[in-house]
Amino acid sequence: MLLTLWNEVHFFVVHRLMHFDFFMRHIHFIHHKSRIPTVYSVYSFHWFEAFLLSTVPLTILPFIPFSIVAVFIYPFVSILLNFAGHCNYRFGNGKRDQWLNFGTAHNTHHTKGRKNYGFALNFLDKLFSRLNK
Repeated sequence: MLLTLWNEVHFFVVHRLMHFDFFMRHIHFIHHKSRIPTVYSVYSFHWFEAFLLSTVPLTILPFIPFSIVAVFIYPFVSILLNFAGHCNYRFGNGKRDQWLNFGTAHNTHHTKGRKNYGFALNFLDKLFSRLNK
């Protein structure tokens, strides 16, 4: 659970960084070529962005020890969550404000290119809503 919450924070920070002009023009634009996300969008990344996103366990392990099994299984769980977020299906009732926002908010993000920087939960988007214009 803690690793999942850390993934939310890590992803939000990296994804928000990718939307600054320099990173968007040179790195993140590759991912946003997918205006309508599909499961293939999960693999549509610049190598530098993929590297940053892959450092989730490395950035928390020095502070909180996790079992080696959790560290090695988490990338598999993460890719499944990524598939859910990019499969162009609106889970739940499809409302943007629901707590778990697979598909709904991320589809909007790909279409409009701003807001909805979170991974699977939208609590950081709500917390930092003034920065997410």
